[in-house]
Amino acid sequence: MLIVNLLCYGYNRTNSAEHVGKTAIFRGEREAIFAGYLIRINVKRSIVDPEFLAIYLNSRKIREYGYSVMTSSVNQANISGSKLKEYPFLMPPLSEQRQIVSQLDSLSAETSVLESIYQQKLSNIEELKKSLLQQAFSGAL
Repeated sequence: MLIVNLLCYGYNRTNSAEHVGKTAIFRGEREAIFAGYLIRINVKRSIVDPEFLAIYLNSRKIREYGYSVMTSSVNQANISGSKLKEYPFLMPPLSEQRQIVSQLDSLSAETSVLESIYQQKLSNIEELKKSLLQQAFSGAL
């Protein structure tokens, strides 16, 4: 199936145990083919926020649930569509789902800024260390 300019959700039904059950949103940024190892999830947007669903299905608790219902054979794990339909889904009102997504997006942005600052500090420390070593070896200290 060729997917173009379509919003859809892919649920990874077959993969290694580490990756099975991961969910992503495809926003139609480019032409793509929907792979056979994915389950396409259709939702009513008047009831479920797409971002909320992806966050929920990728959450630690729900991923743990997925591990408990998956089957394994020859280095491949599988969670069938029927098992996916049985997942526990806590569905707060749409407005609350959107608020949760907004708060998590905000926290993610803050985390990215902090990570950038942290990486810059590590780089500065490394440069300082090199400078001090160079001064020490040249007798300038």
